[in-house]
Amino acid sequence: MSGVDITGFTGKTIEEINAEISADQLSTVDAGMNQSSSTALGQLNGVVAKKAAEIWEVAQVAYNAMNRDAAEGVLLDNIGSLTGSPRLPAAKSLVTETVNLGISFSQGPGVMIVAVAGQPDVRFTNRDTVTSTTAGNYSAVFEAVDYGPVVANAGTLTVITPVSGWNSATNASDAAVGRDRESDADYRIRQRDELAASGSGTVDGMRADMLKVPGILQAFVFENASDATDFEGRPPHSVEVVVFDGLSPTVANSVIAQAIWNTKPSGVATYGTTSATVTDTSGTIHSVFFSRATVKPVYLDFINVAIDPVTFPVGGTQAIKDAAAAAGREVLKLGVDVSAAYFKAVPFRVVGVTDVLTLELGFSPSPSATVSLVVSPREIALVDTANITVTYLP
Repeated sequence: MSGVDITGFTGKTIEEINAEISADQLSTVDAGMNQSSSTALGQLNGVVAKKAAEIWEVAQVAYNAMNRDAAEGVLLDNIGSLTGSPRLPAAKSLVTETVNLGISFSQGPGVMIVAVAGQPDVRFTNRDTVTSTTAGNYSAVFEAVDYGPVVANAGTLTVITPVSGWNSATNASDAAVGRDRESDADYRIRQRDELAASGSGTVDGMRADMLKVPGILQAFVFENASDATDFEGRPPHSVEVVVFDGLSPTVANSVIAQAIWNTKPSGVATYGTTSATVTDTSGTIHSVFFSRATVKPVYLDFINVAIDPVTFPVGGTQAIKDAAAAAGREVLKLGVDVSAAYFKAVPFRVVGVTDVLTLELGFSPSPSATVSLVVSPREIALVDTANITVTYLP
């Protein structure tokens, strides 16, 4: 049966509609009518059936408008707006650039443009006003011109568009990669997660609310519900919010503090290494504390890598480094350990790699450990191409 019944919605196909039109004509007009596809009538029936099928398709979409499992695009956005879970927008990659400037240099946001060497379309521009007092090197945050996961590995963002007083630029570390607009599949999952953690005042609810703040990429919330200071230093009846908003923090302290104030339980203290003030509806000023995640740089030494010289590509060393950095972005989140086995397998993502005898890893240069690295809930490990070495079997 077509339409809506107790089992749901069932639409009609073009073939079904065409058959119904033909049957009605034969029963009501002339049982001997020629309706073959070679006749004008048969072709007209096909046109009408196609247009009617499009109406059924629209009806199917309307029926699923509030069905999270079936809704797509703007309809899924509408469901999210009802539950307070907006879709995550696209975000730009960010990188800290070392710029060499002349005396009394000053340029506003978006004026300075630098591209990746050999990739002129991969461009970044200064996010903030850049100034100098004396000639020399300065640090400035640059953002990708385009939204999405734009990659700029360490030492590659060097080709500047000439601006008077700007002499050179380079990036000591990889760019913090941006993101595309959240896909329907990921958005459905996050909607369910946030609904499951609904309700301000709960640990899960607070975390869900923090993740809604634009720019916050990851968040943890810890509570001490006891009557004594816990082993992490949190005072009795307090919460500590730990956030990660990129290598170069992009969210103002005041914004984070306000988000915490808006969602934390009344009478519960806040704890952390950073603070900002907020003003409540009565005009009273409060200090809100939180912590930003400590970034732990990971050093990887792939030792005695065996390759097939015929299939191993030109630039294979950089390809291995790029693969390791990409692998880090895939799995390393707040509090996630660095798996030695996982990263030892990464070079095999590059064609022509046949074996990796040893991987030494650590949180400082010249590592010697071969076991996984432990990361605390207040920390996030970072794999940067600048901190990776590859040596090959002789």
